[in-house]
Amino acid sequence: MNVRRSPPGKSNSYTNLSSPNNEFTMEQQITHRKRKQPEHSICNCNCSSEIQELRKDLTTMLQKFTDTQETTMTLMRENIVDMRTQLNDIKEATVNLNNEQKLMKTQLSDLVIKTNYTDNKIQTLMTEIKQINNKTNANESEIMLIKSKTAINLHSSGLGKNIMQEIQDRTSRERNIIIVGLQEGNVTNSEEGRSYDASERQGCGWRNPNGVGLMTTGEVGGEAKFAEFPWMVAILKTEPLFVKENNPSGQNMNVYVGGGSLIHPNVVLTTAHYVVEANRLFVRAGEWDTQTTKEPYPHQDREVMKIAVHKNFNKKNLYYDIALLFLKFPMTLAPNVGLVCLPSHRQRVPAGTRCLASGWGRDKYGLSGQYQVILKKIELPIVDHQTCQRQLRLTRLGRHFKLHSTFICAGGERDKDTCNGDGGSPLVCPIEFQNERYIQSGMVAWGIGCGEDGTPGVYVDVAGLRDWIDMNVAAAGYDTSVYSL
Repeated sequence: MNVRRSPPGKSNSYTNLSSPNNEFTMEQQITHRKRKQPEHSICNCNCSSEIQELRKDLTTMLQKFTDTQETTMTLMRENIVDMRTQLNDIKEATVNLNNEQKLMKTQLSDLVIKTNYTDNKIQTLMTEIKQINNKTNANESEIMLIKSKTAINLHSSGLGKNIMQEIQDRTSRERNIIIVGLQEGNVTNSEEGRSYDASERQGCGWRNPNGVGLMTTGEVGGEAKFAEFPWMVAILKTEPLFVKENNPSGQNMNVYVGGGSLIHPNVVLTTAHYVVEANRLFVRAGEWDTQTTKEPYPHQDREVMKIAVHKNFNKKNLYYDIALLFLKFPMTLAPNVGLVCLPSHRQRVPAGTRCLASGWGRDKYGLSGQYQVILKKIELPIVDHQTCQRQLRLTRLGRHFKLHSTFICAGGERDKDTCNGDGGSPLVCPIEFQNERYIQSGMVAWGIGCGEDGTPGVYVDVAGLRDWIDMNVAAAGYDTSVYSL
């Protein structure tokens, strides 16, 4: 039998039931529909159950996803915080690195300038040396002739002896110029020196406020007079002028390390932080103008044989910052070379006492500061321990900073202070009732800046460490009374 189907898109519910060609009667259609209804109802029920289960699964999955997302977000937030912290550290390290690079570039530029200057100075010195040697040799016979003529002509007046001595002195000074500046070998350790009559000033600590044998005018920036502080010494180290393969002649140059004071012809007092790791050191006494040798009395160089550093010295905080340099040969006392007095144990000068510091250090803090050619001096008041500690706590040191017992303070006046390069240099204070006689109360140790804001400078307390000084000087076999009052 052919079954006729509805056209596409037409439902059977619209089939003409009265048509003779219809396969089902009306009654059959109704019965058929009734039979189909229960099956449709069961299907709906099953679908609802599946949907509910699906919803539960989706809800569970969504909850898990939410929990996972929150955990992930928390971890990401923590990672972001860590990354920000690391980024700040990197930025800070970058800034520090940039500052260090700038400093190194500046130092390199200074070194290149100094090297060029040294090369030029060496050539000039070599030329001057040849000229002086030639002049000295050429005038040898003439000098002898002048001596004899002067002795004959002036003997009767009683002045011949003094003039003869002056001729000898000038000849000696002219020859001394030859050995200064450039070194072709080791430091000269001659025990010979120019002596002078010190009968008027016996003992240590005598200052020459008007200088010795040299009239100077127009001093600027607190320049000291020649031989004003005869105990002042420069600590130098010897370094090759060129690298070994390019230095066949063995020429050396002198590099400034720091300052010190002569307390015995064989002993120099200075700070430990400059010399604790140094070698090939020598000491120059009687120096004034570092760029000339045309001074009334020559300086004296002595090689350092031994260094004694306090056993409790701490290079991080500079506690017990004291050292003694023992010389291979003694200095010869002269108008420009003398000894400083030391205070007795714990003999501290009162706060407010005006004292003097000297040195060749920088004229101001930072890279713009320049090392001094001529010895400088500055007058500073002593600041008591508690006041100094309070003022230092107002700086970057913070309110918990404690000033160690091995330090004293001086200064506190704006734009008046010692500075970089002055380390180890003496701070001397006047001895009561003795005009122009001084004791060394301190040594330049450290500071915050160089007096820009009026913060006091910090100095090693010499009186507090006097026992250590005496013990080591005596152990080396030297007399401790030469620097005692």
